[in-house]
Amino acid sequence: MVAMLTRSHLFLLATRVARAIARRRQRRQREHRCWVRPVFLARKQEGLYHTAVPTKADWAKIAGDFTRRWQFPNCLGAVDGKNVAITCPPKSGSAFFNYKGTFSIVLMAVVDSSSKFVLVDIGAEGRQSDGGVFNNTKFGKALTEGQLDIPSLGQLPGTTKVAPYAFVGDEAFQLRRDFMRPFPARLLEDERRVFNYRLSRARKCAENAFGITATRWRILLRTIQLLPKNGIQQTSGQGHVDPCYFPLQGSQSRNFSADAADARTLFSAYFCSSAGEVPWQWHQPGVSKQGALKRLEEQGLHPFR
Repeated sequence: MVAMLTRSHLFLLATRVARAIARRRQRRQREHRCWVRPVFLARKQEGLYHTAVPTKADWAKIAGDFTRRWQFPNCLGAVDGKNVAITCPPKSGSAFFNYKGTFSIVLMAVVDSSSKFVLVDIGAEGRQSDGGVFNNTKFGKALTEGQLDIPSLGQLPGTTKVAPYAFVGDEAFQLRRDFMRPFPARLLEDERRVFNYRLSRARKCAENAFGITATRWRILLRTIQLLPKNGIQQTSGQGHVDPCYFPLQGSQSRNFSADAADARTLFSAYFCSSAGEVPWQWHQPGVSKQGALKRLEEQGLHPFR
């Protein structure tokens, strides 16, 4: 009799536990649906990889964080791209074949000073350079056409000078007034080495973000055995085509304006001034503080006030 009662009690206890687990699971599913629903609605309306574009106040906050953490004022974000290896899509030719000798799609991102993603664009063909991918993104087009709501000018800390707000990237991007890239590696003078070093510190936020992401989702370190949904689609047909000739044009311009060069020179002079320097920048190999200040003085950029 005792054994029968014990089995009954165990059965009732198991039933109650199962019901409690089921209720908890249903509650979590309801909470999950409430949280996920706006995300899927936004994806349906704006696209699968849509992200909210920061406002002018958001961009100003990002720039302030770059000044405090990386001593690079007026920086709106670090831009970089990462190749994600994939299997070669059928009938795609060399469209996804990158410079590393593998097939990939490109993850292009704008990152803040904490290595957090601000804007992302996913799915570009691996054969394109980072600069070409950037110019074809919605964000890149908006920046080029002047439609991005970013601050225009900001005062450099410790001075009365104003400089444009700008993004930072590596040599793959075009120099613009609102996009800073390093000086060419050949024949670098002291003040240019300092600028490249300071820009590299800010730009590494993007590299760190990709490294953290790949460590968290390790599938990004392997070849993804899936085909991209935005793979090239081909349409077959027959028709008459008249022979003709047309000039070949580059996908992007490597030239830059005088305003862009002046903006980069202004940042270079500021980083060598007492208001903008950091002590350890003069410890870089081949950098002379006296030589940098002498050249800036010859150009009328020193003393910097």
